[in-house]
Amino acid sequence: MRKNRGIIFLFGLILLLIGLKIPTLSLPYFWDEAWPYSTAVHLLFENGLSLFPGAVPFDISRGHPLFFHFMNAAAWHVFGNSITGSHIFPLLISILLMLVNYIFCRTFFSEKVAIIASAILLVQPVFLAQSALLLPEMLVALLSLLTIYSFLKNNTWAYLLFGTLLLLTKESGIVAILSCGFWQLIELFAIKKNKYSLKNDVKKIVIICIPIILTSLFFILQKIKTGYFFLPLYTNGDNFLISSILEKLKNYSAYLFIYQGRNVLSFALIISLLVFFLIKKIKLKTAQSKIILVLSFFVVFYLLFSSANFYSPRYLLTILVPFIIIVSFFVTEITSSNKLLFYPAVLLILGVGIYFCFDKKHVSDHSLSYVDAIAVSQEMTRYCQKENLQDKNIVANFLMRTYLTDKYSGYVSQENLFKNVQVNATDNTEYLIQTNFEKLEFLEQLKNTKKLKLIKRFEKNYCFSEIYKVENPQ
Repeated sequence: MRKNRGIIFLFGLILLLIGLKIPTLSLPYFWDEAWPYSTAVHLLFENGLSLFPGAVPFDISRGHPLFFHFMNAAAWHVFGNSITGSHIFPLLISILLMLVNYIFCRTFFSEKVAIIASAILLVQPVFLAQSALLLPEMLVALLSLLTIYSFLKNNTWAYLLFGTLLLLTKESGIVAILSCGFWQLIELFAIKKNKYSLKNDVKKIVIICIPIILTSLFFILQKIKTGYFFLPLYTNGDNFLISSILEKLKNYSAYLFIYQGRNVLSFALIISLLVFFLIKKIKLKTAQSKIILVLSFFVVFYLLFSSANFYSPRYLLTILVPFIIIVSFFVTEITSSNKLLFYPAVLLILGVGIYFCFDKKHVSDHSLSYVDAIAVSQEMTRYCQKENLQDKNIVANFLMRTYLTDKYSGYVSQENLFKNVQVNATDNTEYLIQTNFEKLEFLEQLKNTKKLKLIKRFEKNYCFSEIYKVENPQ
């Protein structure tokens, strides 16, 4: 029993995850789930599975490779073409991520590190929120960890497989490849070796680059078919301005290291590093140094890469996993020999994570508050149907506009779709729908030009949705 306590503990955590997520599996889609991801997966399911550019319209795929969409569409043939079916596959990916996270830590560090890292991961609000949503971040996190694991284990074929699938899931996967390549260059130029072999070193670099070469074929075909390698929305604008990059880097760093109670994780890491290197003056083993450095490169490079793209905190789920692994290793190293330090430190970290799982003030797809947002959205769409507003001129932001007009989003059936929902008000606007989890300035701007009367409000915890009637439409 003692030998298997880690596996038993992990199995218990997985059962807890399943128990927490089962009530949410049938919920309609939220945010980017509603569009474009559910739409893209539906199109692949209906028109035939394919990984080639053009299988999904360019604006719906957002120019991303299609492995995530492909796998979800394929899973529907097993779990059924339903909202519940579409949430089962991401949940399975989340379970696999917990398992691979455990195996990674136990293989390279210890069973104790594996247990702690698994428990900390489970109580992260962003992990719990994303664990059954039809979004690619969980798959990117899983394939990133598998790619780095395969690289560290010198398993070439596994590295090529997982690295290629990672890049075919999302372009950001290139950061895991670059992190492995960067370490390989350090070994090549900075670490003295007893036997130098140019041929062998060049071979290693080429192997690391093969997933990039293979995936580039997708983007070449996409360029031929659409005229673009990437969606222009992501390559134009101010994404690459230094001021914009620095602002997003600040926000991303705050999210990863401070928000949702992760300031406790960061504080624990800083204290652990000081004790480890300055007080105890412990030296990492060569193998451990390599693992910690590759994971650290991945975290830093991913932050920089993300800062040159759109800002979406859920993207950082990918590097939250290696960050937790690093923290778990150093905290365990300095406390495991002293139970009076070890248990309070671990319980504090877990307790803070659990506390923030119940914090629903910030409504988003990386917080458990998304369940409340869905509830008020469902009430609003039911109200609009009950009042027979399908032909009325309605102004709404992205979410409610999608929920009312998209047959795939799970709120309105095909025969009840709303026909005239706009993003901008006109002289003919009759109703306005507003939520507090989208931009509130939206309503304030319209108040300056329209006389509005609040006719219904739905709320749950910190979420609300309101519908206004324009009292003097032309």
